[in-house]
Amino acid sequence: MNTTDAASGKGWAFWFLRVAAVYNLAWGAFMMAAPNMWWDMLGLVRPNYMFLWSGTGLFVALFGIGYWIAAADPKRHIGLLVIGLASKVLAFLGTMNGCFLEKNVPGVFAVTAVVNDLIWIPGMAAIVFRGRK
Repeated sequence: MNTTDAASGKGWAFWFLRVAAVYNLAWGAFMMAAPNMWWDMLGLVRPNYMFLWSGTGLFVALFGIGYWIAAADPKRHIGLLVIGLASKVLAFLGTMNGCFLEKNVPGVFAVTAVVNDLIWIPGMAAIVFRGRK
């Protein structure tokens, strides 16, 4: 499988991580700048402790910075990518647990885990497992 773009010399992992970086930076900034908006868009009651949502946005944005750095040399930054993959898997599982098993989170909130975690897991996993070889 050819993973290098002939025009730029950059592989698919580089571009995947750069897109992930921009997405995480944008989502984190959104969470910090407009913490109520996502809850309002989903039609959910706003949490009592919105600063926790804003604080999570800071961590999401920091992952974006990490993905940007890791894009330059994924094998060198494999540890950071393992942490990123673990955060995506655990956040997805935790949200699904809350929405559908414990039912203490409205099911509509699951869309958050799909767009922020699930869609990134296959690419991250491929990069991590390729980097371990």
